[in-house]
Amino acid sequence: MFVDQTTNATITTPDYLANLFPQFGTKEIQAGTAAYAGLGLSNIQQAILIMSECTPVQSRMHVFCAKVSQRSMSARRITS
Repeated sequence: MFVDQTTNATITTPDYLANLFPQFGTKEIQAGTAAYAGLGLSNIQQAILIMSECTPVQSRMHVFCAKVSQRSMSARRITS
């Protein structure tokens, strides 16, 4: 997955997180946004960092990625 560079002028970190993780509520989006605030990065740079850190390794987004995976797996067990 890559971050669409044509969204540079319009992307925001909360919107990017909400689209990348549709199961996130307001609390998770705010926490994710806060994790990347103050790094001196533009919104597109934050989106790229979020995408690159959403891997099974320890990172700012690790907790969020794991949470989404758990929710997805739970939803599949319920509907199966």
